[in-house]
Amino acid sequence: MDIQLHVFDENGGYVTDVRVNEPVSEEPTDQRSPAVDFDELGNIVVCWVGYRADGCEAFPLARIYARRYSFALPDALTPLEDRQFVVDSNTNWSAVNFVDANPTVSLFKTADEEDPRFGRFIVAWNARRIGQPLREIHARYFEADGRPRGTEFRVHQQEFETDENGNNLPYLAESGQHTVVYGPDDQVVATWTVTGETSSDPPRVFFTILPTNYADTLTGDCLPCIKGDFNCDTLIDGDDIQPFITALYAADSDCLSIGDLCRFDINYDAVLDTDDVPGFVLLLLGAPAPLIMLDCNTNGTPDANDIFEHTSLDCNSNFIPDECDAAGATSADVNTNNVPDECEPDCNGNATPDELDITAATSRDVNTNGKPDECEPDCNTNNAPDSYDVTTAASEDCNSNGVPDECDRDCNSNGTPDYCDVRDLYSSDCNTNLRPDECEDDCNTNGTPDACDLAAQSSPDCNTNRLPDECDLILPFMPSEDADSNGTPDECEEGESAQGGGESGGSGESQGGESEESDAGGSAPLTDEQRREALSELLTWIRDNDLRSLPHWQQYPLFDKKARELGLW
Repeated sequence: MDIQLHVFDENGGYVTDVRVNEPVSEEPTDQRSPAVDFDELGNIVVCWVGYRADGCEAFPLARIYARRYSFALPDALTPLEDRQFVVDSNTNWSAVNFVDANPTVSLFKTADEEDPRFGRFIVAWNARRIGQPLREIHARYFEADGRPRGTEFRVHQQEFETDENGNNLPYLAESGQHTVVYGPDDQVVATWTVTGETSSDPPRVFFTILPTNYADTLTGDCLPCIKGDFNCDTLIDGDDIQPFITALYAADSDCLSIGDLCRFDINYDAVLDTDDVPGFVLLLLGAPAPLIMLDCNTNGTPDANDIFEHTSLDCNSNFIPDECDAAGATSADVNTNNVPDECEPDCNGNATPDELDITAATSRDVNTNGKPDECEPDCNTNNAPDSYDVTTAASEDCNSNGVPDECDRDCNSNGTPDYCDVRDLYSSDCNTNLRPDECEDDCNTNGTPDACDLAAQSSPDCNTNRLPDECDLILPFMPSEDADSNGTPDECEEGESAQGGGESGGSGESQGGESEESDAGGSAPLTDEQRREALSELLTWIRDNDLRSLPHWQQYPLFDKKARELGLW
């Protein structure tokens, strides 16, 4: 026996029908007492009583099931859950039996279609205490997306005395009489009957009004349901990973009520399986839980699974498939290529993808590389990318470095890059530094760079200041003196005399010995404080003498001499 849902249009014409229950999930297969309700937005909820799922012996034999649908003419009926779900959760109570359980359902009623409470519903049924004759009316609230709002609870507030025959017990009227009604102010009215004092007395009718927000008082364990919060600490973090794995591989979700299943059922298909893994991963990464249930591209797969399995891209990491962003949900797609504009290259920052700039001719792309010309190097400012200049031979590129020759270093200003001057032997390069010799420092103007003079020892450098001695004597500020005008800096002659050298060969105490300064152990090293003061004085001296304005070959000897005077080395 199955539950079949038939849908009719506003004129009573047949539209479609669908089997609601899943016979394979119940053993044996038998469904009874169906009830249905719908609202103005096309939300439909069907409930019924059926056997428990096979293998769930810990639960009462009969259980209350429900399934959600959506319908909006002329569209077809759409299941909001991939499967039916179990409503009741208290294992101390059963659903009485298949005749008397009489489940009923009611959706939130309001004239305001913008009310966010649209789609909320409540399911109520007759329940019996296991091993006792006591009967009660139980119910459970649900959000529009199927999440339970609290635990299973007793609707009537008055407890009735019972006898061994089960008389004077409350019970719902026959299924289909909508004995529970959801009001416009979020209140619920439940009507029910109690048997008379004797078998000949007629039943008495009672009602209970559950006030606005009554469901909020029914928190229970780990409620309200937060998708992904498996350890019930209201957070979605690494502490939820192990509980999820344990539930995924150890629990039979067919045996779980929607309350126990809710936080594990990430993709809202009313079952706990590996399809919930992608949604959980995105939740751990910061995805907002309400988005997990969406299927914005209507491909039958939750958005989270599309993103996780790469059947949809999410280039801007907003947990929405790009094709939905590009459709105008949250992003623009001016070039209609199903890629959000913010994910496409926009090198010129004009809020238009480069591709559209080029196709719309708002930017040139002379080298057809998909990048607007204004975003590429243009060293000669001729409004053409350097690479285009080179490939079209509009500019020479003698060294094949992709840069027009007119933009390469040309120290001698002969129109040929330095590298090519040297390579093609237009210029000599004695020190092989790929810089023409005529551009190097040549303080003695002998046509050979100072560095090469020193390397070849064609010019002496007795004070090892990296400058030929003859230049020491002609520099501004006189970094070296030559009192005897013999062409050798005095500091070199004094040093040779002190060491017993020089032309005279040396004499007296100094011959073969050391200077008095050396006998004394040399100058004492500077303390940290003295070194800081010396460095400060050196920097001030460089600034006051405008050392940077001098040619490079003049700067270092002056700097070296001053540093030695200050005892820095």
